[in-house]
Amino acid sequence: MRGGPTRRSIRGVTGPGHSDPPAVEVVRAGKRYGGVEALAGVDLSIAAGTFFTLLGPSGCGKTTLLRLIAGFETPTSGTVRIGGVDVTGRPPHRRPVNTVFQSYALFPHLTVARNVAFGLEMLGRADARDRTREMLALVRLDGFADRRPAQLSGGQQQRVALARALAPAPEVLLLDEPLSALDLKLRREMQRELKRLQHETGITFVFVTHDQEEALTMSDRIAVMSGGRVLQTGTPREIYDAPATRFVAGFIGESNVIEGEVRDGLAHLPGGTVPAPDGAAGPVTLAIRPERVTLAPPGAPDTLDATLAAAIFHGADLTAHLRLPDGTEIAARLPAGAEPGPPGTAHGVAFAPGALRVLAE
Repeated sequence: MRGGPTRRSIRGVTGPGHSDPPAVEVVRAGKRYGGVEALAGVDLSIAAGTFFTLLGPSGCGKTTLLRLIAGFETPTSGTVRIGGVDVTGRPPHRRPVNTVFQSYALFPHLTVARNVAFGLEMLGRADARDRTREMLALVRLDGFADRRPAQLSGGQQQRVALARALAPAPEVLLLDEPLSALDLKLRREMQRELKRLQHETGITFVFVTHDQEEALTMSDRIAVMSGGRVLQTGTPREIYDAPATRFVAGFIGESNVIEGEVRDGLAHLPGGTVPAPDGAAGPVTLAIRPERVTLAPPGAPDTLDATLAAAIFHGADLTAHLRLPDGTEIAARLPAGAEPGPPGTAHGVAFAPGALRVLAE
């Protein structure tokens, strides 16, 4: 890449797996606003050189947690460390982080180049001009240095904000839903752009979003939050394929949830029995993704009896909604050419081997 930083130019970072301390470590962090508990004893460890996403619905505490890392908020309890150093009591300007907000906060009276150079000049950096040129090349805005923010598209303004935040080479870049104001097409373009920038710079990105698809697309690791707590942390595939709780199963994509009981290696569910997940016993709540559900002839072994409630054609595929004897509905995602029949047709519901997951309540 012309003039751009490599993955080894930022404090020797080469990505996940090296022996350095975590880029960010949050230990038993709590935050209260009067009688409201925004964070409840959060523990989090973010490896250096990763794209890490805090994912959850509005009010779950993800932005509060990001602000604790940035230094804009002080925890009521607990500790924040960056690069192994306790920064709990340090103000934002004394932390090796930069933040990109939902509003890009560009100076309208300054050119693109001056916007990017502003922080470098405040730091007294002698290389501000060269570094600005390097950052504009990194975000692919080489020819836009003399324009004003009002002359740029939303995506271009976002790139300027990113270039300005990346210019001082922070150890950690914090991003608070920076794509929320963009239209769908531009949002997807910027998702790819952010992932490219993180890969090429090696800087740790901590990204906040409520968009599940965005998190699955961009992240190396995800922390799913609800009610001021981290419910599950893992890779996108781990979070999707093996949700730990009912909330995670329902929040990340679509999921079927079934109540039953496991005895003698079998899951006794409404409409029949199927092989139980390893280690399951007693009353259980099970989850399975619609794409891991298939149809079989009625009464086939290891299936549940069901009748078709509705079939909805989506173009690329078809969703069959099936009703079990107790009224529980199961969705099965089938090929577009599938013919499940009219409503009321009897089917056996089969599950792909190993696809059932036990949920913690």
